[in-house]
Amino acid sequence: MVAARNSGMKDVITDEKNGILVETGDDKAMAEACLHLIGNPKLAFDMANNARDHALNYTWDRVADETLEFYERLLSTVDRHPSSRRL
Repeated sequence: MVAARNSGMKDVITDEKNGILVETGDDKAMAEACLHLIGNPKLAFDMANNARDHALNYTWDRVADETLEFYERLLSTVDRHPSSRRL
């Protein structure tokens, strides 16, 4: 995967591990990165495998569990702060 280095992609792609990040708006760097992967099929294959492995961390069950844990932690802090309760 080749993507622009923006806030969303930096959270998903580790540069040179499961993709290549280039500066946003740098069309030349984007093209060069694509050509680099086309010219290096083993590297592209390895990065694709790493990307798949990384994606497996984001199953619906895991995301749901993490979301539930987040809200439970949030609610536990509200319970400890009486001033946050409203009548």
